[in-house]
Amino acid sequence: MQLIIHCGAHKTGSSSIQSLLFEQRRELLKQGVLYITEAELNRNGILQYLHRPTTSASTRIEIRSLLTEILDQYRSEKVIISHESIFSFASLYRGGGDFYRSTPQSLKNLALLELGDFFSSIRVVLYVRRQDEFLQSLYMQNLSTGMWTTSFNQTLAEIDCSKISWLSYATNLADFFGHEQLVVRPFEVINNGWKNLVVDFSTASTIDLHSTLAEKKVNESFSTPAYFAALKLMPLFSTKQAKLRVARTLKYALPPSLFGKANPLSEEDSLNILGQLEQDNRRLFATFIKDYSEDFYAPNYLNADHGDRRT
Repeated sequence: MQLIIHCGAHKTGSSSIQSLLFEQRRELLKQGVLYITEAELNRNGILQYLHRPTTSASTRIEIRSLLTEILDQYRSEKVIISHESIFSFASLYRGGGDFYRSTPQSLKNLALLELGDFFSSIRVVLYVRRQDEFLQSLYMQNLSTGMWTTSFNQTLAEIDCSKISWLSYATNLADFFGHEQLVVRPFEVINNGWKNLVVDFSTASTIDLHSTLAEKKVNESFSTPAYFAALKLMPLFSTKQAKLRVARTLKYALPPSLFGKANPLSEEDSLNILGQLEQDNRRLFATFIKDYSEDFYAPNYLNADHGDRRT
């Protein structure tokens, strides 16, 4: 039995992939593939266990028992789990520490579960995203939820961009699971939208999701005037619920389709962010993404058409 772990990363279409896996769960079972949902991971305490700084033998016994029960019930040839925070959170909140900093501890906790008793092999799929665009997308998400209410430039000034190392995260995973078991894909190669992402993920994960190509629910974005209005209005409210209502109202009243999508990331920002990570990204591609050109993440590769860049 093979275990496939899709570990994101954040802002690379993970939620959409998870929605599709859930929608096609019955079809996947017919193929011999069991998808364990995020709700099941939470309900059975698996995610919480992985994120704990310390674990107990009794907790490990309980989780192993739950796994045995689930696997005996379905007896699938493959099991897939998908969660962008399965090993760690992005940890980029202002004042936060290293990028995906709790990954080593989560992997240590995973080792204690002795998954080799259940699975003959483990395949890990990781999508990464160019750090400047990743930061902008993460910022917009946190602005929408009211977690960050300062401007993009103010927020960016409080983040140590040099720590946004996909190389470090991938290396931690490769050291644990084995280099050959880790598949790292640049999000930018998905140049034809949602359907292309499904096809690419099917190849990377070896899970057949080609049969039903559902349309992706487009994430609601701020338009340019809605973005500036949010910066003025959201700090006036103290509760998360109130800030969420403000964000939803602004997105509805000032939609990007009419006013243009907000894009606070400047070329200068991109050059600064990517410049700090240029050597790190070169090593990332040389080590883990050899099928694609490292030009994707180079500082001089800006505002270009991200087509198929196989080498």
